[in-house]
Amino acid sequence: MLKLQYGKLIYFMVEVYGGDLGAVVAAVKREGLPARLEPYAYQLRNDPGLMEALAMTASHEPADPS
Repeated sequence: MLKLQYGKLIYFMVEVYGGDLGAVVAAVKREGLPARLEPYAYQLRNDPGLMEALAMTASHEPADPS
């Protein structure tokens, strides 16, 4: 999803920052957690690897209407 929504913008920013990916991340990052993750803040702070595990199991496929 990120690639589809912001891929071209990120590519442009990498060009602007001379290929420095760290500078691009520093330019766009924000402090805090998204509101939808606040209920899980304790678990995420104690086990940051949980986000990777959740991302691996998440399905972004559209539901089958039949």
